[in-house]
Amino acid sequence: MKIIITGAGAVGYHLAKLMASESKDIYIIDVNEDRLNYVSSHIDVITICGDAKSMEVLMDAKVTSCDLLIAVTSSEETNLLVCILAKKFGAKQTIARINDLDILNNKLKAMYYNLGVDSLISPVDLITKEIKLLLSRSVFTDDLEFDGGKLSVFGITVGEKSALINKTIKESAHLNPNLEFKPIALHRNEETIIVNADTYIKQNDILYFIAPPQCIDTVIEICGRECFDIKDVMILGGSNTSIQELNATNLN
Repeated sequence: MKIIITGAGAVGYHLAKLMASESKDIYIIDVNEDRLNYVSSHIDVITICGDAKSMEVLMDAKVTSCDLLIAVTSSEETNLLVCILAKKFGAKQTIARINDLDILNNKLKAMYYNLGVDSLISPVDLITKEIKLLLSRSVFTDDLEFDGGKLSVFGITVGEKSALINKTIKESAHLNPNLEFKPIALHRNEETIIVNADTYIKQNDILYFIAPPQCIDTVIEICGRECFDIKDVMILGGSNTSIQELNATNLN
């Protein structure tokens, strides 16, 4: 699979690192040669120094045979234009990072889809949604929803009263007789472990589950925790993320 990433900043580097570990054919484009040198010294990718809006640069990256182009530069306009050009040149799928949340309304989204932008992602929107979830589920350390909330992956710290302590996944299976939820990983001593039947669970482990919404309260109880109401919130900084969070949660 051939993937082109435009933008070698923190987001682009992180994406390239994740995908390079899966033996993908990765090209990364940026105008900053120092950034590209840093990327190439840490991960095995092909770097191209140049403006991704340039047709010549895109051709150098062989965009005509690209399976996926991800545009994550700091410029929203550049990301949208690069995706449109790449699609016209033959890229199979394109993803653009945006900052303007108004673009996410249905009419504008449909327009960009018609132009060749297959997916729009907004870090501000993603962060806002996750913070809102964590405020409503105060006991979680992480919380991600899938398929419109039909399934959640979340982390929760195992409390001192949990029935899971000092038991393996297999030994605690009776707590989940209908297999309605599933533990998938745990975090302990700065290390994340993919669990199996023989994995021991200890107090203060952060245990990650995948579960439908109707099972979340059961998981919280099994882990020996209780949700608490968050009544007072302090937000430091007046960025777009902060403003969006105020609007989304009606905080004062």
